[in-house]
Amino acid sequence: MKHVELLPRGQFILTLEDDQKVKGRFTMTAIDRFMDIKKLDSYFMLLQHIAIGMTIKDYALFISCALQDYFRSDYTNAPWSAQDVMDQLDTLPKGLSDPMFKDLIRHGIGRITEFKEEDPKEKLSEADEKKNQQST
Repeated sequence: MKHVELLPRGQFILTLEDDQKVKGRFTMTAIDRFMDIKKLDSYFMLLQHIAIGMTIKDYALFISCALQDYFRSDYTNAPWSAQDVMDQLDTLPKGLSDPMFKDLIRHGIGRITEFKEEDPKEKLSEADEKKNQQST
């Protein structure tokens, strides 16, 4: 995987090593499908599963459900399995610690938990905060 472009409402585009672009989306249908496959009966169980930790295959399955979401009419024709996603994860320079992987997972989990990392550009240093307080 060369690049991950994160789009609104859980959508994303992966650019693969051969420059092929692949669309996916973390919709409620894709997330519900992941829950069905993992036999998670409730939203609480899903949150617990995420918080306690998922296996590499779970993460790959989560991503593959999002990639297959464009094939809702017949998932059997969907070209992306969890194994295919794991093969793509192997191409990441830093593996599972690669920022592209982390950003993609956070993007999907954000659709469930409203998880949002602080934007470093928005974060003020203590010195900047003191300056702002003194100037008012």
